[in-house]
Formats: sequence, C-alpha cells, structure tokens
Amino acid sequence: MKPATIVQREALARNIMAILEGAAAEMAGPIDPRTVRTLRDLVWAIAICGTTRLKELAQTLFHRRRAHSVKNVETALSKSLRHAPYDERAFFRGCRRQVLRRIPSRAYERYRGLRIIIEDPTTYEKHTRRGKAGLAMEYPSQLKDIKYERYPKGYVDAWAGPLLKRRRWLPVSRARFSNTHPEILSQNQVEEAALAEAITLVGAPALVIGDRGLSRKPKFAWLQERGCHALYRMRRDISVWFRQEGRNVRDVAESLPTLGPATWKEGSQRRITGQVTAFQAFLEEAGVDRPVCFVFFWPEEGGDPLILATTLPVRNLLEAQDMLRLYEKRWTIEIGFQQLKGSFGLERFMVRAWTAVERLLNLVALAYLVLLLLLHDDAPAAQELRAQARQFLAQASVWKQVLTVGKLHESLSLAFQENRHVWLATLT
Repeated sequence: MKPATIVQREALARNIMAILEGAAAEMAGPIDPRTVRTLRDLVWAIAICGTTRLKELAQTLFHRRRAHSVKNVETALSKSLRHAPYDERAFFRGCRRQVLRRIPSRAYERYRGLRIIIEDPTTYEKHTRRGKAGLAMEYPSQLKDIKYERYPKGYVDAWAGPLLKRRRWLPVSRARFSNTHPEILSQNQVEEAALAEAITLVGAPALVIGDRGLSRKPKFAWLQERGCHALYRMRRDISVWFRQEGRNVRDVAESLPTLGPATWKEGSQRRITGQVTAFQAFLEEAGVDRPVCFVFFWPEEGGDPLILATTLPVRNLLEAQDMLRLYEKRWTIEIGFQQLKGSFGLERFMVRAWTAVERLLNLVALAYLVLLLLLHDDAPAAQELRAQARQFLAQASVWKQVLTVGKLHESLSLAFQENRHVWLATLT
C-alpha cells in the first residue's frame, strides 16, 4: 500500500501570502516587503510546528536563511518582532479582514439572522528562561489564580470573534491588558476595545455571548448603542428594577412560576435537567434604560441556578430554551483557547517586550486563522489538502473523527517532520 503524504503544501503557503499581501496593500503606511516575507515565514512555521519559542522557529527556518547559525536566525527574528517599522494594529486588522472575506457566508452560525460573536479573556503567566531569573515582562499584571490561590505575573488578553458551524470559533480581535498598561489602565476598556473591533469586522447587528465576568450592567446599553444584542451569564447578587421597585434578581425569579422543563450542559459535563423561569426587568430604574429579559435555569438536583440576561425577547418556554442552547455555544471559545495554547504555543512565548509580545500573539492568531480558512476553502487544492490530511492521520493513527484545526495542524506537523526540505521549498 502506498504511504499517504500531503502533496498540496502550496495551498497553505499561497493562502498565507495572499492574506499578508492583501493586508499590506490596504495599509495607509508603508511596510517593507522583506518584513512581509519574514512574517510569512513566521506564520508558516507557527502553523506547521505549533510553537512560539523563537529558538524552535529559528531551527525550522534556518535552512531558508542566509545565516551561519540558528542563534543568528533567532536574533534576527527577535529584532524583527521588536523593531520592524510598521503599524501592527492596522496590518493584522487587515489580515483578519482578508480572512473574513474568504470565509463563505454559509459557514457562520446564526440566530434569527444575527451572527453570533463570542468574547472571553484568557491569561498568560510569566515564564523566565533558565539562568535569566528576574528578566521581567514589560507592563505585567498581577493575575489571580483562583484554583491555586496565588498571584503570578502575566497578562490578561481579551478575545472576540464570530461563531462558525461545527463548533468552530473565528478569533478576529484581541487586546492585551496589564495594570500598568502603556495606554489603557482599565481592563473593561480593553475588553470593550476588542469587542468593538470584532463588531466592526463582522458587522452589526450581531448577538454577543459572554460569561458572567463580562456581564457589567453598562455593557448591555453599550451593545444596544452599536445595534447589537447581548446574552450574558449574570451573578446572583445583582439588583434589578421590577414592577416599580428595586429587588434582588434571584428573589424576583423565586416569586414567579416556572415556564416548564429544560436542560443545560456546559463543556464536557453531563446534561442537567431542571425547570426554567423567565421575566423582564430593568437593570437600572424604570425608564433609564431598555428592559432586559432574564432566564433562570433551576437544576432538579439543587444548587445555584444558571442566570442569563439578554436583550432578545423571551416570551415563552421555547425561547427560554433557545437562550440556554445559545449560551452552551459559549464553550466553543474555550475549545479555541485550548487549541491555541495546546497546538500553537499561545501561552509559551518567551519574548518580553510589549511590542514583540503583541506581534507574536497576532501571528499565532493568524496561523490559527489560516488553518481554519483551509477547512472552509472550496478551492480544489484546499479540498485535496484536507483529503490528504485525513488519509495521513488515518494511516498514522486510529482516527475517524471530523477534521479540526488541531488535527489539521497535527497532520501538517507530522508530514513536515518526515520531509523537512520539501516543505521548506514551498516557501521559495
């Protein structure tokens, strides 16, 4: 039996270059073509090797560079990340716009005609190289790790992007926060900046879904002003304006009859059955803002209820069940974070300068987007690449699942390890 291999390597390289060149053409300011080629090599190496360590990226690209050692290549990549003169915000925004143009409209998940945007923050701890203790990040934060009750140094990164079918999340914007941020000292403002960019790129109206850590009361009015709807998990200790008086939101729900049975599941947990209650209330005094619909899910086995608030109308049991199913889709962003951190090395970067970290995180997101685009590309070369990846994985291991971004990366990585020089030749 002839061994399986991945022949359509050029499909990946062509997509990367088309995205980068399209973004460069849209920029108001100049960007050196040599910088574009360096960024292409970095995106390609991250997508194939799944790492952000400059030494490992330099080892991958060494045979393409006119350098005497891997250390020289590593130094060149580090200097490029820190000092290359281009507007990284405008450039990477253009790259994401190029990706969005190539994703077919039918691939997006929708509810009542609204595209669904999911937002959530993630954290990166500080890592120190051996023998370089005390080498600090620029503008680090004090991160609270609830699980271990400790406060490591690092960053908070807010991400937002639309939901695609087959439980895929498209990360189109991100913004990093620290409590000594060079520009924005409020994490709320950083999260809003990331979400505002996602809304601009995806387009309004949209439905934004988020966890309770993002469910500030002003957020609902903020989204409504931008022509979007909201669905957020809420805390149980908030007060609302219900029937001309201020009351605790849980007290209101307990005083009302249930609509009927419902189920709810988050992540890999088993599905829970229970009863659901829905009502309308104001987050502030009556007349100050628009009313919000609250959905309470009461588990049959007891415990705290799931509390959702949405600007969408919830008038009956079916619509309340829809809100529960929509909120379950929020877990897709957690799967995306797992793939970005596990398969692409998102949290294992060792650069320290603020600009270098920003550019490297954007390159990781772009590498993820390029592979995600390959899963939705209708071009014959992309279709053949996917077929070859499935065949390669089936031959390498017992695998009969759907081809995901992580599995596509795994197939490319294994094929690269088998024949490095052939893969490197695709970049010339």
